Amino acid sequence: MADNNNFSQKEFTRKIIDSLPVSLYVVDRDLNIILWNRGRTIGEFGKGEEEALGRNISEVIEGNAFETVKKELLDVVNSGKPITYERESPEANRKERKIFRVTRTPIFGDDGDVIAIISIGEDITERRMLEQRLIDNDKLAGIGQLAAGVAHEINNPMAAISGCAEALIERFVAKEYRDMPDYEDIVRYLKIIEEEIYRCKRITENLLAFARKKGGEDAAPQKINAIIDDILNLLIYQQRFQSIKVEKEYDPILPNVLANEGDLRQVFLIIILNAMDSMESGGELKIKTYQNDNEVKIEFKDTGCGIPFEYINRIFDPFFTTKQPGKGTGLGLSIAYGIITQLKGRVDVESKEGIGTTFMITMPAAT
Repeated sequence: MADNNNFSQKEFTRKIIDSLPVSLYVVDRDLNIILWNRGRTIGEFGKGEEEALGRNISEVIEGNAFETVKKELLDVVNSGKPITYERESPEANRKERKIFRVTRTPIFGDDGDVIAIISIGEDITERRMLEQRLIDNDKLAGIGQLAAGVAHEINNPMAAISGCAEALIERFVAKEYRDMPDYEDIVRYLKIIEEEIYRCKRITENLLAFARKKGGEDAAPQKINAIIDDILNLLIYQQRFQSIKVEKEYDPILPNVLANEGDLRQVFLIIILNAMDSMESGGELKIKTYQNDNEVKIEFKDTGCGIPFEYINRIFDPFFTTKQPGKGTGLGLSIAYGIITQLKGRVDVESKEGIGTTFMITMPAAT
């Protein structure tokens, strides 16, 4: 009877372990597997219990993944302290990335030595995606509010300046003023003021349109490679662009994306100009386009000064800039981020100080 009770208890314990919504395994000090739950069968490495139990972890987890896991397990054995980290799953044939939170915890014997290690992997992909969506929505809402606020604040003084400039132009074109010293220069300067006021008005109108716009408005199939080439052809005549070597690696059969052409031009121009600003003494800009599943990818990789690690998470915030005072408003990247997000895309960035920066834009391919 006692044996039956013990057997039932083991079975019950095993069912609990297999029912846990995590992948779990236990290894001894020599990294031999002594427990492997059902979550491991369907989880990160997809091995069944019969393939794993009693074998060394090196026979179950292969390649670079094994070296990483081995180091982490031995660190727990040697330190006697648990470790927790997040990792993308290396599982083969995975179309969507998965993010796991992995915890490795030591088990101590009666003498206080580590006799085994429990490894638990929890799939936190949905949680991280939800957190990122909340961050994206907050940023997008902030950019929209900012755009509307800036436009309204600028419009009022611009209207007053415009009215005064028009009145002065009308007065100075009258005959009685034409004999004044520097008459032609005064009229020319006033017309320049009028033209620049008109340009400011267009900017504020664009800001207001951006604040009101919903993703996909005026959308049509767009050829990414052609749009980037058009921008490069415009920039080639700029003095500071002469010292930058541009390398293009285009996918010749890149799918179109559904977007407003003007919006895409603005995004690409902002990123290319930022790359130029980071390479004041010259450098290289590599532009690559390619398809990944049903997504279109565009990469802009420069050899500029790079972005300090502590600023990476702030570069899309409105008014944040790492440029010298007077050389940037801090609005460009936030607007680019907002446009791509509205198109159900994303903007990622990788950067190392002194080496350069890579902006990676991902957008759904047009169907």
